[in-house]
Amino acid sequence: MRLFFAGILVLGCSKGSGFGLDPLADSGQGGTGAVRIVKVDPYYGPTSGGTSVTVTVEGLEGTPQLWFGNAELDVTLVAADQLLVSSPYLGFESPVDVRFASDLGEDTWIEGFTYTDGTAPDPPDTGQDPVDSGDTQDTDTDTDTDTDSPGTGKTAGIVEMSLLQIACPSCFGFASDIEVFASAGFHTPVNASWTDWMPAVGTCVPNLVPSGPSVSFEDVGEYVYLNSGSRSVSLRKTNGSSGATYQSSGMSAQDYVRTASFDLSVPSDSGKEVSGVLATPQGWDSIQPFELLYTNPVTAFSAQMYRQSATFSWSPSGGSGTFMIVVQFFQYYDYYLGLGSYLGSVMCRGNDNGTFTIPQSQFQSYPSGTALVVSMYRYQIENSTMSGSGHSIEGVASLGVMGTGVLQ
Repeated sequence: MRLFFAGILVLGCSKGSGFGLDPLADSGQGGTGAVRIVKVDPYYGPTSGGTSVTVTVEGLEGTPQLWFGNAELDVTLVAADQLLVSSPYLGFESPVDVRFASDLGEDTWIEGFTYTDGTAPDPPDTGQDPVDSGDTQDTDTDTDTDTDSPGTGKTAGIVEMSLLQIACPSCFGFASDIEVFASAGFHTPVNASWTDWMPAVGTCVPNLVPSGPSVSFEDVGEYVYLNSGSRSVSLRKTNGSSGATYQSSGMSAQDYVRTASFDLSVPSDSGKEVSGVLATPQGWDSIQPFELLYTNPVTAFSAQMYRQSATFSWSPSGGSGTFMIVVQFFQYYDYYLGLGSYLGSVMCRGNDNGTFTIPQSQFQSYPSGTALVVSMYRYQIENSTMSGSGHSIEGVASLGVMGTGVLQ
């Protein structure tokens, strides 16, 4: 699967696979088996950390573990179903995910705690108010078969477009250094987002597996179209185990219009048409370290990345979207043998402010000489209402580069 970042998982999957529209597992929110986060109290605190937070859970068996973002916390058991932790230092305002694990499984509350030095934020958007005692978290992401009136605002589909520039295409079996792809899928409205799996802004998550709502896709005709000015991209129906999805064929770099708005046209069902379903991000003039973008197998994987100073920068910055950096670790790279065994990955999400530093802790388990595949993406997420109902289509546009290096 490609999901929203065409290069993140390309080494582990066949090229041209569904860009986020393969059969997917549940999003993870709602837990494994009987494990569930019920309440986070308080659900916000200052960026300096030190807030005493009580997390009420179900399925507490064995030694409990709790994380804010990717930071594992010291846990004090204060009741049979309650954990007391102290929020760690963050240094800037941002929501972070809260993750709980026990011997029975684990559960993640997406953006369950918010760091803020201002006024109290709204409660986490999880279907309940975590401040009210006795409430339980509504984490149902199953297909909703109820008939809903317009205006309920559930998610009823996903539209995606990506452009990925590959520094060494022959290293990964690509025929071209530019991969452009678009897809769409429509389903019964659900109380879930296709982007819930992403790391909170300002955090890094190791070995994150992208996921999405469990849905069955609907057949809305043979073609749908993405239009921007005189540019029109046709997406043709592809039948799979999860239903009918729509995918592009033979897109070129010219089809990916930067800083543009795309409308969705569905000839067989005008009620599913959406204006401004996608907003593509701007490109960049420079990316550092530029050595990651060596372009042939001889020089690929020779750029040095130092774990003590893993800082990335880009310009121009300041777009309305955000930025993602993904580092994949491999045992080695050999000109004749290719990449060695896959060892793991780390995914980081930040604001589009021109710089991001990955903490040293994310590299400590990998030895010097580890081969790196580094992907950097500028992406933009839209949530637009279909013309025939109050439900929305999520639109994700990404623009990325994929380079190589070696860890020192």
